[in-house]
Amino acid sequence: MKNNLTLFISFLFCIGIYSQVVTLNGTVSDSLNNPLAYSTLIAKPVDSDRSLLFTTTNNQGEFKLQLHNDLQYTITVSMLGFKTLDFSHTALEDFKMDIQLSTDVTKLDAVTVVMELPISIKKDTIIYRVDKFVTGEERKLKNILEKLPGIEVDKDGTVTSQGKKVTHVLVENKSFFGGNSKLAVDNIPANAVNEVEIIDDYNEISFLKGMTRTDNMAMNIKLKEGKKNFVFGDIEAGKGNESFYKAHANLFYYRPELNINFIGGLNNTGEKTFTFKDYQNFTGGPSSNFNARDMAERKTISDAIEVTDVTKSENTVGALNITKTLNDKIDLSSYLIFSGSKYENRMEATNDYMLPDNSFLEKVTNTGTFHKKLGLGKIKLTYAPNTLEQWSFDIMAKGTDNTDQNSILSIINTTEQSFNSLDDSEDVYANGNVEWHKKLSSKHAFSSSANFEFDKNNTNIFWDTNRAISQGIVPLEPDDIYRLELLRQVQNSTVSGIFKHYWNIDNFNILHATFGNQYKAYQFVTNDSQLLDDGTINDFSSNGFGNDLSFRLNDLYAGMYYNARVGEFEFHQSLFLHNYSWSIDQANIINKNKWVLLPDVSIRRRSSSSGAFLRLDSKLKSSFSDAERLAGKYYLQSYNSVYIGNEDLENDLSHYSSLTYSRSSLLRGLYVLGVMSYEYRINEITNSIITEGQDRLTSPIRLSAPNQNLNGTIIAKKSTRNFKYSLTTRLNSSRSSQQINGTISDYKNTTGSYRLSAQTLHKEFPIIEVGFKQSLGNYGSNNHTFNFLTNEPFISVEYDFLKNFIGSFDYTHYRYQNKSTDSSHEFSIGNASFYYGKENSAWDFKLSVQNLFDIRYKNQNSFNDFIVSDQNIFVLPRIAMLSLIYKL
Repeated sequence: MKNNLTLFISFLFCIGIYSQVVTLNGTVSDSLNNPLAYSTLIAKPVDSDRSLLFTTTNNQGEFKLQLHNDLQYTITVSMLGFKTLDFSHTALEDFKMDIQLSTDVTKLDAVTVVMELPISIKKDTIIYRVDKFVTGEERKLKNILEKLPGIEVDKDGTVTSQGKKVTHVLVENKSFFGGNSKLAVDNIPANAVNEVEIIDDYNEISFLKGMTRTDNMAMNIKLKEGKKNFVFGDIEAGKGNESFYKAHANLFYYRPELNINFIGGLNNTGEKTFTFKDYQNFTGGPSSNFNARDMAERKTISDAIEVTDVTKSENTVGALNITKTLNDKIDLSSYLIFSGSKYENRMEATNDYMLPDNSFLEKVTNTGTFHKKLGLGKIKLTYAPNTLEQWSFDIMAKGTDNTDQNSILSIINTTEQSFNSLDDSEDVYANGNVEWHKKLSSKHAFSSSANFEFDKNNTNIFWDTNRAISQGIVPLEPDDIYRLELLRQVQNSTVSGIFKHYWNIDNFNILHATFGNQYKAYQFVTNDSQLLDDGTINDFSSNGFGNDLSFRLNDLYAGMYYNARVGEFEFHQSLFLHNYSWSIDQANIINKNKWVLLPDVSIRRRSSSSGAFLRLDSKLKSSFSDAERLAGKYYLQSYNSVYIGNEDLENDLSHYSSLTYSRSSLLRGLYVLGVMSYEYRINEITNSIITEGQDRLTSPIRLSAPNQNLNGTIIAKKSTRNFKYSLTTRLNSSRSSQQINGTISDYKNTTGSYRLSAQTLHKEFPIIEVGFKQSLGNYGSNNHTFNFLTNEPFISVEYDFLKNFIGSFDYTHYRYQNKSTDSSHEFSIGNASFYYGKENSAWDFKLSVQNLFDIRYKNQNSFNDFIVSDQNIFVLPRIAMLSLIYKL
């Protein structure tokens, strides 16, 4: 630990010496000394092959240019409506200069000049001309975005601009795969991109912009003229050691009336084109024009299709996106996605049971084999009879077919239990939606939506085990091996309608009225039985098992949303009244009705001079439990758990508050974000658990005991001309309560981490990032406390050398400590690649090595209910892959 810190401090010292730059700063104003915001300054080196440098002025007309020492530059200052000013400057020392521009009457020429600048800002849109930032080695859109000032891309493909998340991705003003940012940044070729537009306060319905206040931000990719009207993209094929392989294709075709995008691939290296988070974005329903406060609670697709670490893996994916302009009033867009995966995983864990009257250790070895198939498609028709009215019709369908095999070996003291399961599951989901939007005048507009959802899941589960499960509850016949069959059927249908009126009172006040109704119908059926050796069936239905639940919920609601702007402050407030009416039909029929008032307040302050943003949110949230938690009869959950629901449960209420502060300055290369949130659940629905050894009976109940969650995040980034420094700190502290064997026990869970790094940015120097991350976990109850600590020094290098080569390497050393047992484990993870490609050649070559040090497992810890788990997760072995890439 001490050596790692010493190396990191030494690196910071070295790169500080390396930074040989001087600063030219000052202000840009007009002839009346009025500051000119967003003026552009370009510094072009004279008699040097160094790249040009640039900056823009802030709202006060201030600028700062960091120039290379002892070089002569030609400085160009330009602004729309003013004459361009050129002058020479030799960067010998820090220098301050105030610049005045004179008015230019040749406005058309001014427009032409502005469009050629590296960055131009028009109201809420920032336009980046990509050719001013790239060096030629970029392969995908992600590599370009990482070089644009003010834009960040994380490892999951999430894009942020000036600290704000991009929610929609467009290509040539058309939605790209439903607006998915990961698919865009990982697959669009860098050599096809001409401009990147960042659009704040984005509204899918263009004529409603200004009548709503949204948090949406869109990124629009403008293509080069040479990439239109013919197919472009790349195809990659790779062969690795042993039997590892990889194939991937990205093909794109764009012309004004037709866009076609195809992404496909297969591999057995554990690489996933789509993750669970990506699939969540492919959902139907109302557009983002209807935000969360306008709609009753809706559920999204929730397929557990992502496993992070595997020991074997085969993945196949194909995705097709087509957008067609049928005429000047009708647009058609659609996408079709298929995914198939086979993988195996293995985990070894030590589970510590924190019970109020007892505690014991369980050693668990868990291995699984999973086959999953998913197909989904969506088609949307948009009809705009005129510029102030729009209709849209869309339908989406999804199907899954999963087969999961799992083997568990559980050892408590010297008693072993073997448990094998086979799950066959099929799910069908469909969604249909109709929307209408109409703007009557500059002050009044209307929107409405009708939506239908259907979701049906059938699961057959087969178990065999050598130990009788929960003998006091499960009526098992004695046998050497107990064979069980479990049937699960879940069917949900939802019909909803929304009507919304927008009233733009003036430029500073907006009022929205919303009326809606949502009707949900749930069906939950279970049947558990034992298969005996003589072929007969021991059905558990006569012993309190077997559910046949019908749950109906109607949510009628109305609400008002008001937005006011006073100077730098914005006040968002809404008040919604819900009438919940529900019935439960199982052994008895229960009918209930209640009214709930849900307020929502948001106060925001944005400083145009400093770039600071402050936001305070507070709201009351309401949600209903899934039908499974209402089921009044027993059903088996796992090899040591039986569950019975509670039909007396009502809606769950929770207070949620958050405070956000951010500050972003392109001029100073500074970005700071701080977020703190707190949630308090009122009379939380939690679990009542009765244990007997490792077996437990679980049922949901309401407790007045505290149940709260506190989250905090601080991110700070500082960029100079050649270096970027970053600090990320996260903290989560939660407190929950459960009733175990009649005793209410409190559990505290605290996890946190910080990550400190420094990275070089100089174009003529390797991109090196070095840093240190530390993560901690503290889990405790009334009588037990557990502490875990992980230290992670890391380094990554990317280097363009010999003109056509790119080399990359990343290395992380983990030291995992279980403080409670005074045990530790150390391992290192590394990856490396070499890429060769000539700028004008269609062929590229890549050699990559994954899991360079061939580690077999990683360590992690988790807390669930009253169990603290210390886990070894097994991973794929070392993979060396040689790939051939063809660029169209």
